[in-house]
Amino acid sequence: MHITSIVINNFRAFYNPETINIPRGNNLLVYGENGSGKSSFYRAFHDFFKSSRIVVPFEKNTFKQGEDGFVEIQFTAAAEGAVPIPFVFHSVVANTNTNTAPHIQQAFKVGGFLTYVQLLKTYLIESKGENPNLFELLVNTILADHIIPYDHVTPLSVEWNRISKLRVMDRRWTEYRDAVAQNHISLDPFNDSLAAILTDLETELNRLLQTYFNHEMTVTIAGLRVDEVHYKQLENKDIRFNINYGAHAINDGYQYYLNEARLSALAICTYLASLKINPLNVQYKILFLDDVFIGLDTSNRIPLINIINAEFQDYQVFITTYDRNWFDVAKEHINTANWSLMEMYYDRIRDAHNVVMRDEPAIINPAPTYMKRAEEYFKAKDYAATSNYLRKEIERLVKSKLPLQYRTTQVDNWGTNDITKLDTLFQNLIKYYDDCGEALPENVTAAFSILRKTNLNPQSHDDNKSPTYRLEIEKAFALIADFVGIPLIKRKELLAIGSVLTYTNAAKQYSVEMKLMDNLFLLDVDGIKKLGKSKINLTTWTFEGIEFSNCNSLNNQRVVQAVIERHCSRDYNFQEVYDLIAHSITLPPTPDLLSEFSINGQTLRTKHDSTVII
Repeated sequence: MHITSIVINNFRAFYNPETINIPRGNNLLVYGENGSGKSSFYRAFHDFFKSSRIVVPFEKNTFKQGEDGFVEIQFTAAAEGAVPIPFVFHSVVANTNTNTAPHIQQAFKVGGFLTYVQLLKTYLIESKGENPNLFELLVNTILADHIIPYDHVTPLSVEWNRISKLRVMDRRWTEYRDAVAQNHISLDPFNDSLAAILTDLETELNRLLQTYFNHEMTVTIAGLRVDEVHYKQLENKDIRFNINYGAHAINDGYQYYLNEARLSALAICTYLASLKINPLNVQYKILFLDDVFIGLDTSNRIPLINIINAEFQDYQVFITTYDRNWFDVAKEHINTANWSLMEMYYDRIRDAHNVVMRDEPAIINPAPTYMKRAEEYFKAKDYAATSNYLRKEIERLVKSKLPLQYRTTQVDNWGTNDITKLDTLFQNLIKYYDDCGEALPENVTAAFSILRKTNLNPQSHDDNKSPTYRLEIEKAFALIADFVGIPLIKRKELLAIGSVLTYTNAAKQYSVEMKLMDNLFLLDVDGIKKLGKSKINLTTWTFEGIEFSNCNSLNNQRVVQAVIERHCSRDYNFQEVYDLIAHSITLPPTPDLLSEFSINGQTLRTKHDSTVII
């Protein structure tokens, strides 16, 4: 069973009836610019399913309060040959019939609706010097509808609300005395069930993190047993995520230690793991992710797409994003046979006097990608059109791998202009990767150098039938295939030019001071964090109290000025500096180069690990 269409009328941003068809009950990937009604689209689904369990206030469009509104969803037939029945969430409560459909009620109970705001709750809970307490979030939201193992019937939140209410009520009340008589007053069923569910959650959460994300992060869920420590006073309502990041245990506030990408990955995997361990066998499952990619960079967004593709094949998935570039990238990582695409913009409605009345969503089915168009024109033997779209695709790929400052030029004090010449963009790509200490594959640079003068030049080739032209186009297709595999590099300044670092070995009575001769960047290369190129000059070194020492403990003295000048004027990187130190005072290779150097009392390793790249 899948959703094949939704009609939204007079609901939030939707003024007039808008019908959205989803062929074959596919998954749906949605791009929506700000103000397009994307959030209203999410709420239409959420409130439709929620209305099957409780009365939900219907939010009419601000400019159409006097008329009825509705959200109508059509599902595929429950059985072959059966007639599909539309279900309606209506502004008139009596006209809502979602509460008559068990598959809609069960789908909402599974809890597959997730927004970026909900993700933030897992790490924006106030907690100074300790990991946040997630008891309320887990028990009453994320795991609320998980059936407790104690009786295989009652949802976790229902049992918690029942027992927590009983244990703090007046013992003279009939409700309390009846519970005592039925032996329903113990906290053990709740505590034992919660412990079992948390064990399953921990196992599944770590599996998702380790299988799909390269964060070297392991989670241990520490939950206390709730107890009535004083008369009518419950304590130990406490569940913590203790994080092991590599070999380091984080017990004092992971929200301050992990970068936003890791926090978002942790939060998303927590929600998805909760869905995976929910044993409910329901007729229809929906997973709606509304802008949950905001805190993730591309290298962490793609693993999430991989999770959805591999782990949620029995769900109908809806994903919305405001990020146009990510929308285009995501299209390359989904099975287009199982997904439909939709774009949302807004139309500004004006009256006869050109006065703005309101904005309304404008929904379109997106055109094929540049690559798809190129392939279609190539099959049709329209090589000029093929060449045009290949050029557009390569330009898109180049831009997708460049930060803003390499895609624009400064215009005096008036701001920046986008670079439009493909050759300039490609040269900037080479420079950017070189600045980062990385290199583009030689086959890519060589192929581009040849093709930029031929079919990637919009002014070349009038003869569409030329066999040479066809061969060049085939090479351009190959270039694009190679280009897709180039790692995406993101960077953030870690230390500014002129920063002073030190190396100290107290046991050897040895120290070195050095200065950065260029900005030092922290890189994220396809999800792997590393230092960029370093350019360092030595400023001084001391051995056993002698500055600029020859490091000879038997005859310790200052070296000649020429040696000092040679060492202090040469550009080193961190490895070369350590190798020089190791040679001078006889040290083994270091297992962690970044831990050897410090700035302002903090090791470069600590600064590296605590810096967030967005």
